[in-house]
Amino acid sequence: MKHTSSIQTTILISFLLLFNTSKAQLPPIIDTSLIINECSKLVPDPDVLRLKEHFFDSFILVNDTIGYLNPNGTLHLFEINFSDSTTVKKLSISKYHGSNFNRHLFYYNNQIYSFGGSGLFNSFGKLIEFDFNSGEWFLKKITNLPLNSNGIVSSWLYGDYIKVLFYVNNEKNNFSFGTLDLKNFIYEEELSFHADKNDNLYAPRGLLSYCNSRFSVMQFYHRRSKKATIKVFDNKTGVLSENTFYKDRLSLDGVSYAYIVDSTLFYRSANLEIDSLKLSQTKNFSSLSYPKFYANKYEDSISNKRVNYLLIGVIIILIMSYFTFITVKKSKSNGLINGTLLIENKLISKKGFKLNREELDKLLEISHLNQDSSKTIRSRLINEINENGKIEIKRERNPKDKRFFDYKIS
Repeated sequence: MKHTSSIQTTILISFLLLFNTSKAQLPPIIDTSLIINECSKLVPDPDVLRLKEHFFDSFILVNDTIGYLNPNGTLHLFEINFSDSTTVKKLSISKYHGSNFNRHLFYYNNQIYSFGGSGLFNSFGKLIEFDFNSGEWFLKKITNLPLNSNGIVSSWLYGDYIKVLFYVNNEKNNFSFGTLDLKNFIYEEELSFHADKNDNLYAPRGLLSYCNSRFSVMQFYHRRSKKATIKVFDNKTGVLSENTFYKDRLSLDGVSYAYIVDSTLFYRSANLEIDSLKLSQTKNFSSLSYPKFYANKYEDSISNKRVNYLLIGVIIILIMSYFTFITVKKSKSNGLINGTLLIENKLISKKGFKLNREELDKLLEISHLNQDSSKTIRSRLINEINENGKIEIKRERNPKDKRFFDYKIS
């Protein structure tokens, strides 16, 4: 009875939409309860689908009649047809995989891709493509993939290109931001930087609206207020914004829906009333450009590296200066020691003699100095020679003139 009632409701709503005054492109009524129920019948393990919590981040709306559903964290793929009544068909034979939670699911050139993901304590940083003939997913090779890439932090599709931020296992730069060309599957890095994993680098992916549109609609649900924060992501510029048109709207459930056609914002309420406004006529009260955000992280990383290099340079200079000082000091000390040894050798030949001051100064090679300088150096050299212990120089008063001293070499 519940299933029959759900079908009747869907037919009634679809009928009402045909007579809606708006002539704009309208997305179909997405009866999530019916779709979840039908999907559960087609798999042996319905508990892994978790579609009640993750329906719209597992769903791609290709056009008004076709959508695809890939339950988060699995390789199951379902085709949803909205032509006359909602029908569900299972396309895949792949089973639950477990390492593609929060992957980037997208539709390009009539093919479905799953990019990145995580799970089972691992991150998956590669691209897989669904083959409609075999019902299996196959790895798609990416050329110039960053070395040691270990996961997709954020990515968004526009035209033939995906902007992507890779996490990389690298001590210098642990993030790589660039463009993946879907025409040839070549990745070109634009910048790399080092940042903390908790720096809010993740750019939310479009959960609503038609796939491959310039603008995606994202819903952030608040359970207490039963309201949703609805944001718009510009896939061309990478800017996430909140505007006055979608402010304080009730949460979206498939009957109520938010979408953008060309440059017009639409909101379909639960009672099928459609409100619209040109994008140019609404006001943004918050916005964030992710390419600029990553560029700022790059600049911060460069600045930090410059500071680190400067500190390392200063430390190296200080260390070199210290060792230079020690080397010079040792050199001077060795020079003094060598000089003292030469003087000792001269004094050995004078053992037992008494020398007056002038004679001693000649042997000490300080006779050319003034009186004060020679007195200071003479005293120091005598102390050094006496400490060496080979020769002792004793100062004795001159017996003939007590004002002067003689120096006995012993």
